Amino acid sequence: ESRRNESKAVAKVFQDLSERGFGFQIHYLKKPAYLDGGDVLQMNGVVFVGQSARSNPEAVRQLKVFLPGAVVPIPVTGGLHLKSVLSAVDDRTLIAADTPEARSMATQILAALPPESESRCVWVPDAVAANVLRLGSILLVQAGFPESETILRSLAVDLGLEVLAVDMSELVKADGALSCCSILIP
Repeated sequence: ESRRNESKAVAKVFQDLSERGFGFQIHYLKKPAYLDGGDVLQMNGVVFVGQSARSNPEAVRQLKVFLPGAVVPIPVTGGLHLKSVLSAVDDRTLIAADTPEARSMATQILAALPPESESRCVWVPDAVAANVLRLGSILLVQAGFPESETILRSLAVDLGLEVLAVDMSELVKADGALSCCSILIP
């Protein structure tokens, strides 16, 4: 409840950017819909929406009006949000925690992607380390999880990316991660 006014401030920034020529279309969900950005994952033209305590089926229904055919609900069975246990490096590469709950969600995501996308999932042992953020040729990973970082560094080499490990330890205490501090614009 305390965070619901954040959307007004974010909308203002996007309205200002639109007026400066960036051309964003802004849509508003109507009550009783609620949606948290941590439950939204975009991959290969598909918008996956985690059904968690912070995002409900009504939000998915309304999003389908704005984005017909491109919205797929995913039940969140582990973690606070969908992206608490998985994230996308690119349109083909999903990173997921090596837990039964994350495996179930990742399997659903991969099954919903077009077969020609040749998508894959890279598994990491630490749930919080499955939340990565790609900025151009840089892959931000969470510092402090050496086993996961080794796997992610190897993946980055394969993809021609540079890795930057960021200390997110204070945010992790509140179930926060890299994508919690970001608004990703496709």
